Amino acid sequence: MARPAKEGLSYFPLDVKIFENEKVEAISGEFGLKGELIVVKLLCTIYEKGYFVLWNELLKMKLLKRLPGVSKDMLESVVNRLVLWEFFDKALFDSSEILTSISIQDTYFEATKRRKIQKPSLYVINVDRNLSSTVVNDDINQQSKVNESKVNESKLNEISNTTDNEKSVKDIYRFYESNGFGTLAPKTMEDFDYWINDFKKIGATESDAIELIIFAMGFAVDYNKRSYGYTNKVLKDWEQKRYLSVADAKAGQLHKKMQAAEKEHSKISENDLPDWG
Repeated sequence: MARPAKEGLSYFPLDVKIFENEKVEAISGEFGLKGELIVVKLLCTIYEKGYFVLWNELLKMKLLKRLPGVSKDMLESVVNRLVLWEFFDKALFDSSEILTSISIQDTYFEATKRRKIQKPSLYVINVDRNLSSTVVNDDINQQSKVNESKVNESKLNEISNTTDNEKSVKDIYRFYESNGFGTLAPKTMEDFDYWINDFKKIGATESDAIELIIFAMGFAVDYNKRSYGYTNKVLKDWEQKRYLSVADAKAGQLHKKMQAAEKEHSKISENDLPDWG
């Protein structure tokens, strides 16, 4: 079996003057050495996963385990400061609770440009920009300062016009990570987006498609098969049967149970026949 494609980085370059950066110095001034350590741990966590992370309860708890002596309030306060000062992209954080930045993405795509994988587009801030920079972080490397406010206009419009359905997509991510499936990888997030589009293509509304995906994960939980692979198989089956809503999936389950009951009843009836031999 082929080795799975690596998504994150094993290491990333860190500017030797990171702690002299004005935003990191401000964090240090308010939170001390613990604040500086939080900044580095956040960067390590992001690059370990790829080029962004979902800032949710699961991630907070994992980081707190790796940061002895740091309280949850301190961790959240540091992140809020970094977002406010645009160390992380504020628009993406406000709309989707995502921690990333243009420079983080530059570093990631530069480091992975030789990998034979399709370039991801999920939560990419400026998909049309040429990635010629080798900047580690624009807030760390002052020699290659990039203005993070110059993001792609269409992406900003997409983020600012967040709809209820788009918020429901976050419910998919929350359900996944709060029900034992593990931490969401960028590839899995993209796959969920593809599933929404696939169900829409056969006639489902976006809201129904999202509810179907969550219902499929619930189905996996009921059978103690907490993995994207199992959920994917369920969704493929439902797509082939052209289920357009949770009601269709429930009706399909009921029909299957009735068929199984009839089959079992038929076996019992046959066993009750007298032996004419």
